[in-house]
Amino acid sequence: MAWRLLTRSAAALALGLSVLAGQAGALGTAFTYQGQLEQSGTPTNGTCDFQFSLFDALSGGNQVGATLTVTPVSVTDGLFTVQLDFGGSAFDGNNRWLQIAVRCPTGSGNYTTLAPRQPLTAAPYALYAPSAGAAADLSCSGCVSTADLATGAVTDQKVASGIAYSKLTGAPTSLPPNGPAGGSLSGTYPNPTLAANSVGAGQIQNGAVTLAKIDSTGAASGQAILWNGSNVAWGNPTTALTLPFAGSTSVNMPAFSITQNGFGSGVQAWATATSGASTGVYGQSDSPDGVGVSGLSAGDGVRGESNSLTGLHYGVFGRSVSNTFAAAGVRGEATASSGQVIGVEGVANNSPVGAGVVGRGMKNVGGYFENSANNGAVYAVNHSQTGNAAYGVYGETHSNELNAAGVRGSALSGSGQVIGVEGVATNSSLGTGVVGRGGATGGYFEGSGPSSSALALGQGAIKVLGAGLGTATPVFIHTINQNNICGPDNHFSFLDNPYANGHPDAILIVTPRKFRADGLGVWYAIGGCPNDRWAVYHGLDNVSLEPQFNVMVINP
Repeated sequence: MAWRLLTRSAAALALGLSVLAGQAGALGTAFTYQGQLEQSGTPTNGTCDFQFSLFDALSGGNQVGATLTVTPVSVTDGLFTVQLDFGGSAFDGNNRWLQIAVRCPTGSGNYTTLAPRQPLTAAPYALYAPSAGAAADLSCSGCVSTADLATGAVTDQKVASGIAYSKLTGAPTSLPPNGPAGGSLSGTYPNPTLAANSVGAGQIQNGAVTLAKIDSTGAASGQAILWNGSNVAWGNPTTALTLPFAGSTSVNMPAFSITQNGFGSGVQAWATATSGASTGVYGQSDSPDGVGVSGLSAGDGVRGESNSLTGLHYGVFGRSVSNTFAAAGVRGEATASSGQVIGVEGVANNSPVGAGVVGRGMKNVGGYFENSANNGAVYAVNHSQTGNAAYGVYGETHSNELNAAGVRGSALSGSGQVIGVEGVATNSSLGTGVVGRGGATGGYFEGSGPSSSALALGQGAIKVLGAGLGTATPVFIHTINQNNICGPDNHFSFLDNPYANGHPDAILIVTPRKFRADGLGVWYAIGGCPNDRWAVYHGLDNVSLEPQFNVMVINP
Protein backbone atom coordinates (compact mmCIF):
# COMPACT_ATOMS: atom_id res chain seq x y z
CA MET A 1 0.00 0.00 0.00
CA ALA A 2 1.37 3.50 -0.91
CA TRP A 3 1.99 6.09 1.81
CA ARG A 4 1.44 9.77 1.02
CA LEU A 5 2.23 12.97 2.98
CA LEU A 6 -0.39 15.58 2.02
CA THR A 7 0.55 18.70 4.00
CA ARG A 8 3.11 19.96 6.40
CA SER A 9 3.65 23.11 8.42
CA ALA A 10 6.61 24.40 10.35
CA ALA A 11 5.52 26.37 13.38
CA ALA A 12 7.94 28.77 14.99
CA LEU A 13 10.62 28.15 12.40
CA ALA A 14 12.54 31.02 13.88
CA LEU A 15 15.08 28.28 14.52
CA GLY A 16 16.33 29.87 17.66
CA LEU A 17 16.11 33.49 16.35
CA SER A 18 14.45 36.13 18.50
CA VAL A 19 13.34 39.76 18.26
CA LEU A 20 15.65 41.87 20.40
CA ALA A 21 13.92 43.38 23.42
CA GLY A 22 15.91 44.48 26.40
CA GLN A 23 18.53 41.82 27.17
CA ALA A 24 17.99 38.97 24.74
CA GLY A 25 17.89 35.43 25.99
CA ALA A 26 19.03 32.61 23.67
CA LEU A 27 16.11 30.63 22.26
CA GLY A 28 16.17 26.89 21.64
CA THR A 29 16.64 25.30 18.18
CA ALA A 30 13.60 22.93 18.30
CA PHE A 31 10.56 23.48 16.10
CA THR A 32 7.13 21.90 15.65
CA TYR A 33 6.36 19.94 12.49
CA GLN A 34 2.81 18.92 11.50
CA GLY A 35 1.73 16.74 8.58
CA GLN A 36 -1.15 14.64 7.23
CA LEU A 37 -0.52 10.97 6.37
CA GLU A 38 -2.64 8.80 4.03
CA GLN A 39 -2.35 5.18 3.02
CA SER A 40 -3.95 4.17 -0.31
CA GLY A 41 -6.08 7.34 -0.21
CA THR A 42 -7.40 6.72 3.34
CA PRO A 43 -6.32 8.91 6.29
CA THR A 44 -4.28 6.87 8.76
CA ASN A 45 -5.39 6.24 12.38
CA GLY A 46 -3.27 4.66 15.11
CA THR A 47 0.32 4.95 16.31
CA CYS A 48 3.32 5.10 13.93
CA ASP A 49 7.12 5.45 14.04
CA PHE A 50 8.80 8.32 12.10
CA GLN A 51 12.40 9.05 10.98
CA PHE A 52 13.33 12.63 9.95
CA SER A 53 16.53 13.52 7.98
CA LEU A 54 17.69 16.98 6.82
CA PHE A 55 19.25 17.43 3.33
CA ASP A 56 20.68 20.38 1.34
CA ALA A 57 18.88 19.40 -1.89
CA LEU A 58 15.41 18.24 -3.05
CA SER A 59 16.94 14.97 -4.20
CA GLY A 60 20.38 13.51 -3.78
CA GLY A 61 22.58 16.07 -2.03
CA ASN A 62 24.15 15.77 1.40
CA GLN A 63 22.51 14.97 4.71
CA VAL A 64 22.78 17.73 7.29
CA GLY A 65 22.97 16.57 10.90
CA ALA A 66 21.77 13.24 12.33
CA THR A 67 18.58 11.28 11.56
CA LEU A 68 15.87 11.86 14.21
CA THR A 69 13.63 8.89 15.19
CA VAL A 70 10.34 9.79 16.90
CA THR A 71 8.21 6.92 18.30
CA PRO A 72 5.45 6.30 19.02
CA VAL A 73 3.45 9.09 17.35
CA SER A 74 -0.35 9.25 17.56
CA VAL A 75 -2.01 9.74 14.16
CA THR A 76 -5.70 10.78 14.06
CA ASP A 77 -7.51 11.17 10.73
CA GLY A 78 -4.02 11.31 9.18
CA LEU A 79 -2.85 14.31 11.26
CA PHE A 80 0.32 14.11 13.38
CA THR A 81 2.53 16.62 15.20
CA VAL A 82 6.18 16.16 16.29
CA GLN A 83 8.96 18.26 17.86
CA LEU A 84 12.22 18.25 15.86
CA ASP A 85 15.65 19.60 16.84
CA PHE A 86 18.56 19.25 14.37
CA GLY A 87 20.73 21.76 16.36
CA GLY A 88 21.63 25.36 15.61
CA SER A 89 24.41 24.46 13.16
CA ALA A 90 21.95 22.76 10.81
CA PHE A 91 20.51 26.11 9.71
CA ASP A 92 23.09 28.58 8.28
CA GLY A 93 20.77 30.56 6.02
CA ASN A 94 20.75 28.04 3.13
CA ASN A 95 17.66 26.10 2.06
CA ARG A 96 16.97 22.79 3.66
CA TRP A 97 14.74 19.81 2.68
CA LEU A 98 13.16 17.40 5.18
CA GLN A 99 13.08 13.66 4.27
CA ILE A 100 10.44 11.58 6.17
CA ALA A 101 10.26 7.78 6.60
CA VAL A 102 7.34 6.04 8.36
CA ARG A 103 6.17 2.58 9.57
CA CYS A 104 2.69 1.82 10.88
CA PRO A 105 1.75 0.45 13.32
CA THR A 106 4.52 1.11 15.83
CA GLY A 107 7.24 -1.57 15.90
CA SER A 108 6.14 -3.30 12.67
CA GLY A 109 8.50 -4.10 9.75
CA ASN A 110 10.74 -1.66 7.90
CA TYR A 111 10.40 2.10 7.38
CA THR A 112 8.96 3.45 4.09
CA THR A 113 10.59 6.67 2.77
CA LEU A 114 8.03 9.26 1.61
CA ALA A 115 8.59 11.34 -1.50
CA PRO A 116 9.23 14.11 -2.29
CA ARG A 117 11.29 15.78 0.42
CA GLN A 118 9.59 18.74 2.11
CA PRO A 119 11.29 22.21 1.91
CA LEU A 120 11.95 24.22 5.11
CA THR A 121 12.13 28.07 4.94
CA ALA A 122 13.24 30.49 7.70
CA ALA A 123 10.72 33.00 9.15
CA PRO A 124 10.67 36.25 7.07
CA TYR A 125 10.69 38.84 9.85
CA ALA A 126 13.36 40.61 11.88
CA LEU A 127 15.36 37.97 13.67
CA TYR A 128 18.51 37.78 15.70
CA ALA A 129 20.91 34.90 15.36
CA PRO A 130 20.91 32.57 18.33
CA SER A 131 24.70 32.80 18.46
CA ALA A 132 24.66 36.59 18.99
CA GLY A 133 25.93 37.79 22.40
CA ALA A 134 24.06 39.99 24.84
CA ALA A 135 23.92 43.74 24.13
CA ALA A 136 26.54 45.73 26.00
CA ASP A 137 24.03 47.97 27.75
CA LEU A 138 21.85 45.10 29.02
CA SER A 139 22.31 43.09 32.18
CA CYS A 140 21.87 39.34 32.19
CA SER A 141 19.53 37.24 34.27
CA GLY A 142 21.08 36.11 37.56
CA CYS A 143 23.92 38.64 37.41
CA VAL A 144 23.27 40.03 40.92
CA SER A 145 25.33 38.09 43.45
CA THR A 146 25.41 38.21 47.26
CA ALA A 147 28.36 40.60 47.12
CA ASP A 148 26.30 43.08 45.11
CA LEU A 149 23.61 43.31 47.83
CA ALA A 150 23.91 45.90 50.59
CA THR A 151 23.16 44.84 54.10
CA GLY A 152 19.43 45.11 54.76
CA ALA A 153 18.65 45.57 51.07
CA VAL A 154 16.39 42.46 50.97
CA THR A 155 13.11 43.55 52.59
CA ASP A 156 10.00 41.42 53.25
CA GLN A 157 8.58 42.49 49.93
CA LYS A 158 11.70 41.18 48.14
CA VAL A 159 11.34 37.65 49.59
CA ALA A 160 9.10 35.43 47.43
CA SER A 161 6.20 33.78 49.26
CA GLY A 162 6.91 30.38 47.66
CA ILE A 163 10.49 30.11 48.91
CA ALA A 164 11.39 26.57 50.03
CA TYR A 165 11.88 26.05 53.76
CA SER A 166 15.13 24.19 53.02
CA LYS A 167 16.57 27.36 51.43
CA LEU A 168 16.57 29.17 54.77
CA THR A 169 20.02 29.05 56.34
CA GLY A 170 20.05 27.86 59.95
CA ALA A 171 16.37 26.78 59.97
CA PRO A 172 15.54 23.61 62.01
CA THR A 173 14.85 20.40 60.10
CA SER A 174 11.15 20.46 61.08
CA LEU A 175 8.63 22.72 62.81
CA PRO A 176 5.78 21.60 65.11
CA PRO A 177 2.28 21.94 63.61
CA ASN A 178 0.08 24.77 64.79
CA GLY A 179 -3.29 26.19 64.08
CA PRO A 180 -6.60 24.33 63.53
CA ALA A 181 -6.44 20.55 63.07
CA GLY A 182 -8.07 18.84 60.08
CA GLY A 183 -8.78 15.41 58.60
CA SER A 184 -9.62 12.86 61.32
CA LEU A 185 -8.67 15.42 64.01
CA SER A 186 -10.57 18.34 65.53
CA GLY A 187 -9.52 21.24 67.78
CA THR A 188 -6.21 23.11 67.46
CA TYR A 189 -2.58 22.23 67.79
CA PRO A 190 -0.70 21.38 69.91
CA ASN A 191 -3.57 19.31 71.50
CA PRO A 192 -6.06 18.17 68.84
CA THR A 193 -8.56 15.29 69.43
CA LEU A 194 -10.17 12.64 67.19
CA ALA A 195 -13.12 14.01 65.29
CA ALA A 196 -16.53 12.37 65.74
CA ASN A 197 -17.14 9.42 63.35
CA SER A 198 -13.62 9.74 62.03
CA VAL A 199 -12.41 6.20 62.91
CA GLY A 200 -13.32 3.73 60.16
CA ALA A 201 -12.46 0.10 59.41
CA GLY A 202 -9.20 1.19 57.84
CA GLN A 203 -8.01 2.82 61.08
CA ILE A 204 -8.77 -0.20 63.34
CA GLN A 205 -6.04 -2.81 63.65
CA ASN A 206 -7.07 -6.47 63.17
CA GLY A 207 -7.89 -8.07 66.53
CA ALA A 208 -8.02 -4.72 68.32
CA VAL A 209 -11.78 -4.90 69.06
CA THR A 210 -12.16 -7.19 72.11
CA LEU A 211 -15.42 -8.18 73.85
CA ALA A 212 -14.87 -5.42 76.41
CA LYS A 213 -14.88 -2.84 73.60
CA ILE A 214 -18.35 -3.89 72.34
CA ASP A 215 -21.22 -1.82 73.73
CA SER A 216 -23.77 -4.20 75.32
CA THR A 217 -26.43 -1.56 75.81
CA GLY A 218 -29.85 -2.98 74.86
CA ALA A 219 -28.69 -6.63 74.80
CA ALA A 220 -30.66 -9.37 76.59
CA SER A 221 -29.50 -12.74 77.85
CA GLY A 222 -28.77 -15.24 75.07
CA GLN A 223 -28.78 -12.61 72.34
CA ALA A 224 -26.06 -12.11 69.76
CA ILE A 225 -25.11 -9.48 67.22
CA LEU A 226 -27.17 -10.26 64.09
CA TRP A 227 -28.00 -8.71 60.75
CA ASN A 228 -31.74 -7.93 60.74
CA GLY A 229 -31.93 -7.16 57.03
CA SER A 230 -31.13 -3.47 57.29
CA ASN A 231 -28.66 -3.09 60.14
CA VAL A 232 -26.53 -4.90 62.72
CA ALA A 233 -28.33 -5.22 66.06
CA TRP A 234 -28.73 -7.41 69.12
CA GLY A 235 -31.19 -10.27 68.54
CA ASN A 236 -32.09 -13.89 69.24
CA PRO A 237 -30.32 -16.41 66.97
CA THR A 238 -32.70 -18.64 65.04
CA THR A 239 -32.39 -22.44 64.91
CA ALA A 240 -32.62 -22.55 61.12
CA LEU A 241 -29.78 -24.08 59.11
CA THR A 242 -28.10 -22.14 56.36
CA LEU A 243 -27.98 -24.22 53.18
CA PRO A 244 -25.93 -25.83 51.89
CA PHE A 245 -24.99 -27.24 55.31
CA ALA A 246 -22.36 -29.85 56.03
CA GLY A 247 -20.91 -31.07 59.28
CA SER A 248 -19.38 -34.11 60.93
CA THR A 249 -19.01 -35.54 64.43
CA SER A 250 -18.01 -38.75 66.17
CA VAL A 251 -20.42 -39.64 68.99
CA ASN A 252 -22.31 -42.77 70.05
CA MET A 253 -25.66 -41.09 69.73
CA PRO A 254 -27.69 -39.45 66.95
CA ALA A 255 -25.67 -36.69 65.34
CA PHE A 256 -28.87 -34.89 64.30
CA SER A 257 -32.22 -35.26 66.04
CA ILE A 258 -35.63 -33.64 65.48
CA THR A 259 -38.81 -34.24 67.52
CA GLN A 260 -42.22 -33.46 66.01
CA ASN A 261 -45.14 -33.39 68.47
CA GLY A 262 -47.76 -32.32 65.93
CA PHE A 263 -49.37 -34.06 62.97
CA GLY A 264 -46.70 -33.09 60.47
CA SER A 265 -43.63 -34.95 59.31
CA GLY A 266 -40.60 -35.37 61.52
CA VAL A 267 -38.30 -34.83 58.56
CA GLN A 268 -39.32 -33.84 55.05
CA ALA A 269 -36.95 -33.46 52.14
CA TRP A 270 -38.03 -32.47 48.65
CA ALA A 271 -35.89 -32.59 45.51
CA THR A 272 -37.75 -30.36 43.04
CA ALA A 273 -35.55 -30.95 39.98
CA THR A 274 -37.65 -32.24 37.06
CA SER A 275 -34.76 -34.17 35.49
CA GLY A 276 -31.66 -36.03 36.58
CA ALA A 277 -31.16 -38.56 39.36
CA SER A 278 -32.15 -36.23 42.20
CA THR A 279 -32.87 -37.75 45.61
CA GLY A 280 -35.32 -36.49 48.23
CA VAL A 281 -33.70 -38.33 51.16
CA TYR A 282 -30.40 -40.19 50.92
CA GLY A 283 -28.93 -42.34 53.65
CA GLN A 284 -25.65 -44.23 53.67
CA SER A 285 -23.91 -46.49 56.17
CA ASP A 286 -20.39 -47.82 55.67
CA SER A 287 -20.83 -50.52 58.32
CA PRO A 288 -21.59 -54.05 57.02
CA ASP A 289 -24.13 -54.33 59.86
CA GLY A 290 -25.51 -50.83 59.39
CA VAL A 291 -28.62 -49.52 57.64
CA GLY A 292 -28.65 -46.74 55.05
CA VAL A 293 -32.20 -45.58 55.87
CA SER A 294 -34.27 -46.97 58.76
CA GLY A 295 -37.91 -46.28 59.56
CA LEU A 296 -39.83 -47.18 62.74
CA SER A 297 -43.52 -46.52 63.21
CA ALA A 298 -46.61 -47.79 64.99
CA GLY A 299 -48.02 -47.87 61.46
CA ASP A 300 -45.82 -48.19 58.37
CA GLY A 301 -42.08 -48.27 59.10
CA VAL A 302 -40.92 -47.16 55.65
CA ARG A 303 -43.25 -46.19 52.84
CA GLY A 304 -42.40 -45.37 49.26
CA GLU A 305 -44.72 -43.96 46.64
CA SER A 306 -44.26 -43.07 42.98
CA ASN A 307 -46.86 -40.65 41.59
CA SER A 308 -45.67 -40.77 37.98
CA LEU A 309 -48.42 -41.92 35.63
CA THR A 310 -46.00 -43.14 32.95
CA GLY A 311 -42.62 -44.81 32.78
CA LEU A 312 -41.05 -47.63 34.78
CA HIS A 313 -40.99 -46.13 38.26
CA TYR A 314 -41.07 -47.77 41.69
CA GLY A 315 -42.64 -46.88 45.00
CA VAL A 316 -39.77 -48.69 46.74
CA PHE A 317 -36.59 -49.66 44.90
CA GLY A 318 -33.84 -51.75 46.43
CA ARG A 319 -30.53 -52.90 45.01
CA SER A 320 -27.86 -55.28 46.26
CA VAL A 321 -24.49 -55.83 44.57
CA SER A 322 -23.49 -58.71 46.87
CA ASN A 323 -22.93 -62.12 45.27
CA THR A 324 -23.60 -63.96 48.53
CA PHE A 325 -26.56 -66.35 48.58
CA ALA A 326 -29.77 -64.78 49.90
CA ALA A 327 -28.45 -61.22 49.49
CA ALA A 328 -31.50 -59.14 48.60
CA GLY A 329 -32.24 -55.80 47.00
CA VAL A 330 -35.41 -55.54 49.12
CA ARG A 331 -36.05 -57.68 52.21
CA GLY A 332 -39.07 -57.81 54.47
CA GLU A 333 -39.16 -59.57 57.81
CA ALA A 334 -42.11 -60.29 60.13
CA THR A 335 -40.86 -61.16 63.64
CA ALA A 336 -44.20 -61.76 65.40
CA SER A 337 -44.42 -65.21 66.99
CA SER A 338 -48.13 -65.68 66.19
CA GLY A 339 -50.71 -64.62 63.68
CA GLN A 340 -50.70 -64.69 59.90
CA VAL A 341 -47.82 -62.26 59.57
CA ILE A 342 -46.27 -61.27 56.26
CA GLY A 343 -42.63 -60.46 55.57
CA VAL A 344 -43.24 -58.75 52.21
CA GLU A 345 -46.62 -57.91 50.72
CA GLY A 346 -47.36 -56.43 47.34
CA VAL A 347 -50.83 -55.16 46.44
CA ALA A 348 -52.18 -53.95 43.09
CA ASN A 349 -55.56 -52.46 43.99
CA ASN A 350 -56.95 -50.82 40.89
CA SER A 351 -55.53 -52.15 37.63
CA PRO A 352 -57.31 -55.22 36.22
CA VAL A 353 -53.96 -56.43 34.84
CA GLY A 354 -51.84 -55.35 37.80
CA ALA A 355 -49.56 -57.64 39.79
CA GLY A 356 -49.06 -57.49 43.55
CA VAL A 357 -45.51 -58.86 43.47
CA VAL A 358 -43.33 -59.44 40.41
CA GLY A 359 -39.97 -61.17 40.49
CA ARG A 360 -37.58 -61.15 37.54
CA GLY A 361 -34.32 -62.99 37.23
CA MET A 362 -32.14 -61.96 34.29
CA LYS A 363 -30.00 -65.11 34.49
CA ASN A 364 -31.78 -67.77 36.54
CA VAL A 365 -34.78 -67.51 38.89
CA GLY A 366 -37.43 -64.80 38.76
CA GLY A 367 -38.92 -65.57 42.17
CA TYR A 368 -37.66 -67.67 45.09
CA PHE A 369 -39.80 -68.67 48.08
CA GLU A 370 -38.67 -70.72 51.05
CA ASN A 371 -40.30 -72.04 54.22
CA SER A 372 -38.20 -73.68 56.94
CA ALA A 373 -41.10 -74.91 59.11
CA ASN A 374 -41.65 -78.68 59.29
CA ASN A 375 -45.24 -78.45 58.14
CA GLY A 376 -44.97 -75.15 56.36
CA ALA A 377 -45.76 -74.29 52.80
CA VAL A 378 -45.22 -71.60 50.25
CA TYR A 379 -48.62 -70.12 49.41
CA ALA A 380 -50.04 -68.30 46.43
CA VAL A 381 -53.71 -67.52 47.04
CA ASN A 382 -56.30 -65.98 44.74
CA HIS A 383 -59.47 -64.90 46.55
CA SER A 384 -61.40 -63.99 43.41
CA GLN A 385 -64.69 -65.90 43.09
CA THR A 386 -65.37 -64.83 39.50
CA GLY A 387 -63.45 -64.83 36.25
CA ASN A 388 -62.06 -67.62 34.11
CA ALA A 389 -58.41 -66.79 34.71
CA ALA A 390 -58.05 -66.37 38.46
CA TYR A 391 -54.85 -68.18 39.41
CA GLY A 392 -53.31 -68.98 42.75
CA VAL A 393 -49.96 -69.47 41.00
CA TYR A 394 -49.27 -68.26 37.46
CA GLY A 395 -46.04 -68.94 35.65
CA GLU A 396 -44.91 -67.84 32.21
CA THR A 397 -41.79 -68.38 30.13
CA HIS A 398 -40.76 -67.00 26.75
CA SER A 399 -37.89 -69.43 26.25
CA ASN A 400 -37.96 -71.82 23.28
CA GLU A 401 -35.47 -74.21 24.87
CA LEU A 402 -36.27 -77.81 25.79
CA ASN A 403 -37.67 -78.20 29.33
CA ALA A 404 -38.35 -74.47 29.66
CA ALA A 405 -41.32 -74.22 32.01
CA GLY A 406 -43.74 -71.53 33.09
CA VAL A 407 -43.96 -73.18 36.52
CA ARG A 408 -41.49 -75.77 37.82
CA GLY A 409 -41.35 -77.60 41.12
CA SER A 410 -38.47 -79.73 42.43
CA ALA A 411 -38.51 -82.17 45.36
CA LEU A 412 -34.88 -82.62 46.43
CA SER A 413 -35.37 -84.98 49.36
CA GLY A 414 -33.63 -88.36 49.02
CA SER A 415 -36.42 -90.31 50.74
CA GLY A 416 -40.15 -90.23 51.29
CA GLN A 417 -43.05 -89.75 48.92
CA VAL A 418 -42.10 -86.22 48.02
CA ILE A 419 -43.87 -84.15 45.37
CA GLY A 420 -42.32 -81.64 43.00
CA VAL A 421 -45.60 -79.95 42.06
CA GLU A 422 -48.97 -80.70 43.64
CA GLY A 423 -52.31 -79.27 42.69
CA VAL A 424 -55.28 -79.69 45.02
CA ALA A 425 -58.89 -78.59 44.58
CA THR A 426 -60.52 -79.55 47.87
CA ASN A 427 -63.75 -77.61 48.02
CA SER A 428 -65.46 -77.71 44.64
CA SER A 429 -67.01 -80.95 43.43
CA LEU A 430 -66.11 -79.84 39.91
CA GLY A 431 -62.61 -78.66 40.76
CA THR A 432 -59.40 -79.91 39.17
CA GLY A 433 -56.11 -80.26 41.02
CA VAL A 434 -53.79 -79.85 38.01
CA VAL A 435 -54.65 -78.74 34.46
CA GLY A 436 -52.17 -78.80 31.60
CA ARG A 437 -52.67 -77.19 28.20
CA GLY A 438 -50.19 -77.05 25.37
CA GLY A 439 -50.01 -76.26 21.69
CA ALA A 440 -48.35 -79.66 21.19
CA THR A 441 -48.69 -81.55 24.46
CA GLY A 442 -51.10 -80.71 27.26
CA GLY A 443 -49.23 -82.73 29.86
CA TYR A 444 -45.85 -84.44 29.92
CA PHE A 445 -44.87 -87.07 32.48
CA GLU A 446 -41.56 -88.86 32.67
CA GLY A 447 -40.17 -91.49 35.00
CA SER A 448 -36.52 -92.12 35.77
CA GLY A 449 -36.32 -95.51 34.05
CA PRO A 450 -38.04 -98.82 33.22
CA SER A 451 -38.77 -99.56 36.87
CA SER A 452 -40.38 -96.17 37.52
CA SER A 453 -43.79 -94.87 36.53
CA ALA A 454 -44.30 -91.95 34.19
CA LEU A 455 -47.85 -91.48 35.47
CA ALA A 456 -49.45 -92.98 38.55
CA LEU A 457 -53.16 -92.70 39.28
CA GLY A 458 -54.77 -92.89 42.68
CA GLN A 459 -58.50 -92.98 43.28
CA GLY A 460 -60.79 -92.03 40.42
CA ALA A 461 -60.97 -92.93 36.77
CA ILE A 462 -59.42 -91.33 33.71
CA LYS A 463 -61.92 -88.96 32.19
CA VAL A 464 -61.85 -87.26 28.82
CA LEU A 465 -63.91 -84.11 28.92
CA GLY A 466 -66.39 -83.83 26.06
CA ALA A 467 -66.04 -87.46 24.95
CA GLY A 468 -69.20 -88.95 23.41
CA LEU A 469 -70.90 -90.23 20.32
CA GLY A 470 -68.82 -89.32 17.28
CA THR A 471 -66.98 -86.51 19.11
CA ALA A 472 -63.66 -85.16 17.86
CA THR A 473 -61.87 -86.23 21.03
CA PRO A 474 -59.20 -88.92 21.60
CA VAL A 475 -61.88 -91.02 23.32
CA PHE A 476 -65.20 -91.35 21.50
CA ILE A 477 -68.11 -93.70 20.61
CA HIS A 478 -68.18 -95.10 17.06
CA THR A 479 -71.51 -96.24 15.53
CA ILE A 480 -71.62 -98.69 12.57
CA ASN A 481 -74.16 -97.69 9.91
CA GLN A 482 -74.71 -97.76 6.16
CA ASN A 483 -72.61 -94.61 5.73
CA ASN A 484 -69.35 -96.08 7.03
CA ILE A 485 -69.42 -99.79 6.14
CA CYS A 486 -66.72 -100.82 3.70
CA GLY A 487 -64.25 -103.54 2.81
CA PRO A 488 -64.84 -107.18 1.88
CA ASP A 489 -68.50 -108.20 2.35
CA ASN A 490 -69.05 -104.81 4.05
CA HIS A 491 -67.86 -106.41 7.28
CA PHE A 492 -65.69 -103.34 8.07
CA SER A 493 -66.64 -99.88 9.34
CA PHE A 494 -64.16 -96.99 8.92
CA LEU A 495 -63.59 -94.48 11.71
CA ASP A 496 -63.77 -90.71 11.18
CA ASN A 497 -61.80 -89.00 13.97
CA PRO A 498 -59.11 -86.27 13.72
CA TYR A 499 -56.85 -88.10 16.20
CA ALA A 500 -56.96 -91.30 14.13
CA ASN A 501 -57.30 -90.10 10.54
CA GLY A 502 -53.96 -90.14 8.72
CA HIS A 503 -52.11 -91.64 11.72
CA PRO A 504 -51.08 -95.18 10.78
CA ASP A 505 -48.81 -95.36 13.87
CA ALA A 506 -51.62 -94.60 16.30
CA ILE A 507 -52.61 -97.09 18.98
CA LEU A 508 -56.34 -97.81 19.09
CA ILE A 509 -58.14 -99.51 21.96
CA VAL A 510 -61.61 -100.64 20.78
CA THR A 511 -64.30 -102.38 22.87
CA PRO A 512 -67.88 -103.26 21.79
CA ARG A 513 -70.77 -101.56 23.55
CA LYS A 514 -73.78 -103.71 24.59
CA PHE A 515 -73.21 -106.53 22.05
CA ARG A 516 -70.83 -109.37 21.41
CA ALA A 517 -68.53 -109.04 18.47
CA ASP A 518 -66.90 -112.20 17.23
CA GLY A 519 -63.52 -111.81 15.57
CA LEU A 520 -63.17 -108.11 16.42
CA GLY A 521 -60.14 -106.49 14.76
CA VAL A 522 -58.76 -103.06 13.73
CA TRP A 523 -56.92 -102.28 10.46
CA TYR A 524 -55.52 -99.17 8.80
CA ALA A 525 -56.31 -98.50 5.10
CA ILE A 526 -57.74 -101.95 4.34
CA GLY A 527 -58.85 -102.54 0.77
CA GLY A 528 -62.31 -101.24 -0.05
CA CYS A 529 -62.13 -98.56 2.70
CA PRO A 530 -60.69 -95.02 2.57
CA ASN A 531 -56.89 -95.27 2.41
CA ASP A 532 -56.22 -92.83 5.31
CA ARG A 533 -58.69 -94.27 7.78
CA TRP A 534 -58.75 -96.88 10.46
CA ALA A 535 -61.46 -99.55 10.07
CA VAL A 536 -63.09 -101.93 12.61
CA TYR A 537 -63.96 -105.52 11.58
CA HIS A 538 -67.37 -106.38 13.06
CA GLY A 539 -68.32 -109.61 11.23
CA LEU A 540 -72.03 -108.72 11.29
CA ASP A 541 -74.36 -109.33 8.35
CA ASN A 542 -77.00 -106.95 9.64
CA VAL A 543 -75.94 -103.47 10.76
CA SER A 544 -79.41 -101.98 10.91
CA LEU A 545 -79.26 -102.06 14.68
CA GLU A 546 -76.22 -99.72 14.43
CA PRO A 547 -73.97 -101.42 16.96
CA GLN A 548 -71.43 -99.16 18.75
CA PHE A 549 -67.78 -99.38 19.90
CA ASN A 550 -65.79 -97.47 22.53
CA VAL A 551 -62.57 -96.18 20.94
CA MET A 552 -59.43 -94.66 22.53
CA VAL A 553 -56.71 -93.23 20.29
CA ILE A 554 -53.14 -92.96 21.55
CA ASN A 555 -50.64 -91.21 19.30
CA PRO A 556 -46.97 -92.02 19.96
